[in-house]
Amino acid sequence: MLKKELIPHPSAPWQQQILQEYLRCTNINKDSHVLDAACGIGNNLNTIKHFSKNITAFDISDIPLKYAKQRHKNVNFFKSNLEEITTQSDMFDIVICTEAMEHCKSPEKAVHELYRVLKPGGYLILSTQNHMNASALVKFIYETFTKKNWDAWGTHTLDSSYESYISALKLYRLCKHQGFKKEKLRGADYYNAWLSWVPWLYQNYKFMDKHPCFLLGKLPIIKFFGMDFFMLSRK
Repeated sequence: MLKKELIPHPSAPWQQQILQEYLRCTNINKDSHVLDAACGIGNNLNTIKHFSKNITAFDISDIPLKYAKQRHKNVNFFKSNLEEITTQSDMFDIVICTEAMEHCKSPEKAVHELYRVLKPGGYLILSTQNHMNASALVKFIYETFTKKNWDAWGTHTLDSSYESYISALKLYRLCKHQGFKKEKLRGADYYNAWLSWVPWLYQNYKFMDKHPCFLLGKLPIIKFFGMDFFMLSRK
């Protein structure tokens, strides 16, 4: 049995809705080679299986990777670092990397590696926790002065994993500099981003699942200021 406190919370339904939407915008088919980079406990894999049967996944942490292997038998798993992926270049038609970039000490290296393993013309689906909103500012100030963790996201702790203060805008610029061509951008989770001071809204994921603010996340400029940021890009 795996300890519950060592495993991230399950992916929110609205995150999987965005992943499905982005996958439909690619040229994916059952024979497409798909990589789930930094897969954690494998929350994305059930969604990916609806689109392709050739799935590879990796993570750097042993316990989540062990759990993912138990959940998904027909996936090729291996252990690797997102900043130095141990596969050949130009291998995958689609690369998916969700909620992992904020744990990279060098997002630049991670973006470079995602670009390297993707085939020319292939698609990248990328998401990150966005540190460009009111809650992220409070988190930064609180942690800087108290040296204690304030869990704005509901799933992160300073004791369990490294967390960089990456912004949606920085990630977008990194991908553009690397050579990715933008297809779609969107923000998500505006309740935790701007209304974390409201007790009944803070980390109220049942409410968020019913009201994911999809329209708000598509608006110009505003898409860069949610708690989450999603990108669909092409090599």
